[in-house]
Amino acid sequence: MGAAFGSLIGDIIFLTPLGKTNPFLALIAGFPANLIGFLIFGMLVNRAKSWSGYTYSTLISLFIGNLIAGAVVVFVAIPGLTLPQQIAQTLLFTFFWLGTMIPFMQILLPLLLGAMQTSSISSRLKDAVATWKQESAKTIFITGALSSLPLLVILLASFQPSFISLLGPYTNWFRALDIISIAFLLMAPVAPYLNRQR
Repeated sequence: MGAAFGSLIGDIIFLTPLGKTNPFLALIAGFPANLIGFLIFGMLVNRAKSWSGYTYSTLISLFIGNLIAGAVVVFVAIPGLTLPQQIAQTLLFTFFWLGTMIPFMQILLPLLLGAMQTSSISSRLKDAVATWKQESAKTIFITGALSSLPLLVILLASFQPSFISLLGPYTNWFRALDIISIAFLLMAPVAPYLNRQR
């Protein structure tokens, strides 16, 4: 709920005045995408109760949420595109947001959770994370590497002529965002340390 309403309020306050979105688009794209994406994230993390689970949950939930947002934006707000153009634009939006959100989820959110665990308002949070499974950094790294494999496959596919013709001048931008996502998934073992867990 926080992600959905936070996205809606943030879009209306900050992006609407800049002409980057409008309240209707924020309501039908960002709100449901964040609601569904982070609902899936919470369900997966609560089931896994581990930092490995946190890593793969990040990739799955962000991909689904951003795909929903990208598809709604493309199919509702950008008229006149052919189906291949709609697919390309949806992929660009999905991977743009994925490339900006995975670093936040793998670096900043664990830092924030670690800071909250030491505050007086978060005894419930401290107890919840303390019940997670104990894992080695090697296990978490392997999960991060496995989670990055689908993105690596997409990166390799982006060198195929049909993929290049689909994305056109945005191909290198797409690849860069994909590489950023892969790099931060490979940094998965850093998350528990940032969260002050050893």
